[in-house]
Amino acid sequence: MKGKICWLLMIKTLGFCGLLLFIVAGCKDLNDNPPPVAADTMRIDVAEIQRQITVGAGGSQENQNEDRRFALTSSDTDVSSEAKTLLIGAIVVTSRSTPYSSSTSITTSIPSFFGNDLTDSGDFIQLINLPVSETYVEFKVPPPSAGNWQVFAVAFSTQPELVNDLSAEEHKRSAIYFGVKEQFFKAEDMGNTPVPVRMQRVCLQGTPPKGCASFGASVTAAAVVTASVDIVGVRANGADYTPDTIDFPIFVRTAGDVTTAIASLKTIRDEIKKKKTITSLTLRATHSMNTTESAECQALSNVTNENEYTNTRLRTHCEVSDYQVTY
Repeated sequence: MKGKICWLLMIKTLGFCGLLLFIVAGCKDLNDNPPPVAADTMRIDVAEIQRQITVGAGGSQENQNEDRRFALTSSDTDVSSEAKTLLIGAIVVTSRSTPYSSSTSITTSIPSFFGNDLTDSGDFIQLINLPVSETYVEFKVPPPSAGNWQVFAVAFSTQPELVNDLSAEEHKRSAIYFGVKEQFFKAEDMGNTPVPVRMQRVCLQGTPPKGCASFGASVTAAAVVTASVDIVGVRANGADYTPDTIDFPIFVRTAGDVTTAIASLKTIRDEIKKKKTITSLTLRATHSMNTTESAECQALSNVTNENEYTNTRLRTHCEVSDYQVTY
């Protein structure tokens, strides 16, 4: 009703021409905002990706004198796997109707995981040797005719020259970090705001990076665990599970802790198997020893109490990563 009164009053007061001038100058907010102009490119925050897979000063001995931005390793102490190449860009998704999930553990090689989607995305992805000094990397976005697409990144411990080389034996299991934006994008979704990608460890391929924690690739296989990681929870078939005899968090700091953690996870898995048919298992993990975590999170790296209070603090102050294996 207010809108109608406003129109009648303006017509009487200003006349038709005055009304047009008023609309242009002051009534724009009454109109629906026009859709954003479709962008031809997108920007990905590659500096942030590097930060996530970087060990800070005082971490890896070989890198402690390097500028933190360029110490490209697996972001935990005593590093053995170094990220050397980044596959990044937009992946056109034709093999499935739902977006790829970053929580799903990659139990096959990257080419197998993505199927034909990597081939269909050749114009919109790049292999970049690490480290790079740029803050952002710009890419063409797929046209509307391409259909669904996502923003993703994979870090490798080897240096393939071409995307097709990822199927070669020396490269196909060298992925150590993976991240994907869990949504389908359109060109009009893009703008000047860089797209961030959160990276997670690829635990079930080759030599896992530090900080991995995942149930095995089959329901009978041993869990994959590497220091340094804090295991803060388990899900069975997508639902949180409280173990009968094991307390969280499970701190993994040393080789001995790795052995103990794998045994504890076997106990938990066997408990679940007695109660239900397992379709998926998920490990929830934090990384308080990761130098890229918050100060509040890193302060918990010296805590050893395995109880619910400690576990709640870890889940509150540290980023929680989910590693799901579907059977």
